[in-house]
Amino acid sequence: MLDGLDSIDWDELSHAYGSAHDTPELLRQAGSDNSEVASEAISDLHGSIFHQGTVYPATVIAVPFLAELAAGAANRRDEFVWMLGMLADDHHAYGADFAWVRAAVNAQLELLVALLDDADPQVREAAAYATAKAGVAAEPLWRRWAVEDVPAASGCCR
Repeated sequence: MLDGLDSIDWDELSHAYGSAHDTPELLRQAGSDNSEVASEAISDLHGSIFHQGTVYPATVIAVPFLAELAAGAANRRDEFVWMLGMLADDHHAYGADFAWVRAAVNAQLELLVALLDDADPQVREAAAYATAKAGVAAEPLWRRWAVEDVPAASGCCR
């Protein structure tokens, strides 16, 4: 997991606090088997690459790794999916790099659509939001909605 993370010159990228040199370690910690470690790292990522809704050059590069964690992390996968959705949502994210960030999330649509069928209803709920914000065609959402039995994941209370 997180192949290629160390091939990126994170020192040359910026986030809310300047150099994004800390981002690879935060991504590794976010994928930790220890839920508390993962939670703290996810919070730190929100604060640095998505600070109060602002996105940065480091955010663009972090998106594929966030998607990888959404699909395979040991803990808190729904939080990664929610973050991806918010990064693509112009009501939550903004800044000079927003279009690039949204495009990076859009590039993860195949993975996000697959998460619509995840065993975890919290991941499915977050995936419905993330796919919609990333620009998926309606068909995968309608397909999932037709069989979803968890109200929060279907977006309604059948």
